[in-house]
Amino acid sequence: MEKTLLDKIRDKRRQEHVGEEIELTGISGDSTVTEFTRIKVILKDKEFEIDLTKQLRIDENKLMDAMKTQAINFGFIATCCELAMAKKDRLEQELENTRAAVYFKLKGGGYEEKYEGKDTERALNNAVVLDEDVISAEENLREAKEQVGLLFAAKAAMEQRRTMLMSINANQRKELEQS
Repeated sequence: MEKTLLDKIRDKRRQEHVGEEIELTGISGDSTVTEFTRIKVILKDKEFEIDLTKQLRIDENKLMDAMKTQAINFGFIATCCELAMAKKDRLEQELENTRAAVYFKLKGGGYEEKYEGKDTERALNNAVVLDEDVISAEENLREAKEQVGLLFAAKAAMEQRRTMLMSINANQRKELEQS
């Protein structure tokens, strides 16, 4: 049995501990809009990109071509989902590590230097929340969570496209049989 793209990427990551970067491009102006058109993934020095607007369209005149490429495109998006989830998990752990490091730095005398006050538990916790490294790690995690959400939406759209392709194909066969 031939390995899927997802299995190949997982194997490669296990062997080389490859760092990945997922980039969603074409995101509309403000952060409340979740419309995007391209997904770009960079694995080491190779770049892969898919235009969702193009891939989600169904041309009934090229139905067989669309059905042939559906699995490949779905596999790409499913792989992106996995990579984005791994990145999100890694950033969650990084945030926790950053919070802990900042807390212990402040508790070890850094609080009194920085804030010139007594380091009560509440004061330490508030200082951790306000730390620049913690804020940066939280922002990175927020962006990763947004990417995961967008990629899962794209995956659902590709699943819907598959269903539509099957329905259109069945209807076309039925029409041919009746004529």
